Amino acid sequence: NQMQIIASLSSRIDSALQDVTGHLFAELQDSELLAATQLRKISKRSAGALAGVVLERHLQRVAVNHKISIGKKNPTISDLNDPLKNNGIYDTPVWRKIQLLADIRNLCSHQKSTEPTEEQVDELISGVNSIIKSVF
Repeated sequence: NQMQIIASLSSRIDSALQDVTGHLFAELQDSELLAATQLRKISKRSAGALAGVVLERHLQRVAVNHKISIGKKNPTISDLNDPLKNNGIYDTPVWRKIQLLADIRNLCSHQKSTEPTEEQVDELISGVNSIIKSVF
């Protein structure tokens, strides 16, 4: 009986550890998006870049959770988005939304002739918040 109890604890420990890790990761994402919201007042580009990093890390975690192999060592949002959609993790409307968010993030992260608008940065932050709460 004791051996069975110990054996069952092994699987429960992994599950409990995943729950704690997931909870801490979610809290960190929320804090980073709050920081992006506050940073928006100072620099729209910086706020958008931070929100984009949150999205990219979340998609990397989703790929790991679903055991989806990503070919690149340092994948971008787009590099993650296609395999996740192709493996049925989410549907085309979510894929399109993530593509839009990636485009806004790129506008914020790379020096372009046009500046991101406040509305675009707001859309990026709220869109990332929506994705991290609905795609696992």
